[in-house]
Amino acid sequence: MSSDPSKDNAESKSASRLPSDVTFSLDENSGEVFAELSPAAKRRGLSASQLQELARQSGLELCLFQKDAFQSIEKKSSKGELGRFHVGTRSDAQLTVTIAKDGLSATLDLEPACGGAPVSPKGLEAELSGKGIVSRCVDKKCLKDLLTELKQNPKLQQRVIANAIDPVQGSDASFEVLVQHCTQIRPKEIEAGRVDQKDIRDFIVVEPGTPLMRRHPPGEGVPGTTVTGSPIAAKGGADRAFEKKLDGVNRDEDNPDLLVAEIKGIPFFTDNGVKVEPVLTLKNVDVSTGNVDFDGTINITGGIDSDFAVKASGDIMVKGLVERSSLIAGRNIVIGGGVLGDVEDHEPSLTSTTRLQAEEIISAKFISNTYIESKGDLNIKEYILNSEINIRGVANLGQEGGEGRLLGGHLHAERGVNANILGSDGYIKTKVSAGCAPELRETLAKQMSERTRRGNECFQLQGILEKLVQSGNIERVGKIALAKNQKIQNTITALQTKVEELDLTINEIEQRVESVLSVAVKSEKQVYPGVIINVDNGAHQTEYFCERETGKLSVGGEPEENKEPKGKSDE
Repeated sequence: MSSDPSKDNAESKSASRLPSDVTFSLDENSGEVFAELSPAAKRRGLSASQLQELARQSGLELCLFQKDAFQSIEKKSSKGELGRFHVGTRSDAQLTVTIAKDGLSATLDLEPACGGAPVSPKGLEAELSGKGIVSRCVDKKCLKDLLTELKQNPKLQQRVIANAIDPVQGSDASFEVLVQHCTQIRPKEIEAGRVDQKDIRDFIVVEPGTPLMRRHPPGEGVPGTTVTGSPIAAKGGADRAFEKKLDGVNRDEDNPDLLVAEIKGIPFFTDNGVKVEPVLTLKNVDVSTGNVDFDGTINITGGIDSDFAVKASGDIMVKGLVERSSLIAGRNIVIGGGVLGDVEDHEPSLTSTTRLQAEEIISAKFISNTYIESKGDLNIKEYILNSEINIRGVANLGQEGGEGRLLGGHLHAERGVNANILGSDGYIKTKVSAGCAPELRETLAKQMSERTRRGNECFQLQGILEKLVQSGNIERVGKIALAKNQKIQNTITALQTKVEELDLTINEIEQRVESVLSVAVKSEKQVYPGVIINVDNGAHQTEYFCERETGKLSVGGEPEENKEPKGKSDE
């Protein structure tokens, strides 16, 4: 193209006045485009740009012409070549559908029409059908957009038009509980935030042969489909069997995926199994029953009179009131009423008449003058009065809609305390602590000292034994030496066993210490003077003495938070 506008202008005006010395024509039958040069064309010396303009005036689209066609004609004209020359071809739109090797997708390429026929919707559908692409794999939105774009005669490259239908993985094996049961040992909730402490949830008792749990095998899944309709295998769901330990239950003789009760008792469910524990149901514990010691679960529908002892390897559930008695459970203690201890017992202890001891959770409406020990949580609705409590879990007071007050005595909860009110307007001395108890640290120190001593003894005896073997005294002394050798070996074995036991104990205590890093004592409503709070988070100890009434309070928590407890008196 010329850089001189006036020259370009002149050429344009000259082309508009050109006679038909060079003519362009289209053969409608073959679609071929020709240029015919007459002698006058040479004399005029037409340029490529003038030839393009002449082609336009002849009504032909430039896209019909081959690349450099006009430059070629210009050269031929300048060389004096005459005649009819092929310079282009009319073309229809070219549609190509390519299916990926894995059959998971199909793409479309489209070369636009040049003077020829564009792709029609029917042509597109025919191409897809001809490639064997199934309609359910076609991207409907993409297809709709394409049908609109075809009117524009566009150039398209690698447009995804179809996708495989992915297989659906089968469902995992599942377990269906077939009887109503109590999954939590706690009072029945009657509405949001409120519970009825008089209505302890009943535990269903099943008879032998009762269906308890059904296993549903894993699903095979739904196969997918490639874009051409070939199946794609589905992955089956994860399989899972009943748990191995199934006490008190059997597999059904006709259906190995069904568990039935073997004995009469209370079913306790896990996510993939169930066990049935025997249960003893009593109306009351009184002179008619005497003290009760039962290997299983005890369900008392009434109460417990004064000066009785109840012991169970499972749960102890009492719907009524416990009066000045001891309860020891291998699992949970749930008391629908409360516990009334001896009012003369101002410092309850392990030797007190009224005491509760459980391996797991203890819950009751109220507690007074009672000694409590538990490895789990303590849940009290109304109040704890003048009691000595030491638990490994969390103490929750008032979380079930009650007053939630701690008054007098000492409460230690290793995993934290959540109460509504601490103390009273009578300023009664009330101790609350959380985290590491002093005796826990003492026990750890003693166990570590004992472990070191036993380890040294074992090392020394191993040295003595090695010297005996190396000296040859065993052969010279005979049976006496052999007896001594065996005695030392037995002592070493016993010491090694003791060291292993000490290591387990030390590890357990250290884990307990590490688990209390963020524990806290919290009061949601009120704290009164006379309340003493101590939180030992393992590496950091926080003490708080309430000197004036304060509202919501939190002592402890993460170590970096243990600066000044919120609400602490400055006076």
